Amino acid sequence: MSDEENTVDPTTPTPEYDRSRAVVEQVKGVVMLVYGITAERAADLLRTCSQDSNISTAQLAERIATCLPTLSDSSALWDTRVQLNRILLVPDAHGAGRAR
Repeated sequence: MSDEENTVDPTTPTPEYDRSRAVVEQVKGVVMLVYGITAERAADLLRTCSQDSNISTAQLAERIATCLPTLSDSSALWDTRVQLNRILLVPDAHGAGRAR
């Protein structure tokens, strides 16, 4: 085999990348539902909060996906919004959120 045949295409997504994108898309859907906003606005919000927190959007999405279901037993939309606000906007033990 030549070196050309062993070369990995850097544009080919890895399984880890695919998983991260899937989590980001799921969380974007949660943000859309909770805040009643478009996909574009949800992506902008996640991007802005991740930049303000100095973590990647994928890391923020993973944190939301992990933390949101464990914050409360309530399934009310308002409670979910409050919980999501805590993760996105309030610095806490998880290290998430913008400094205010």
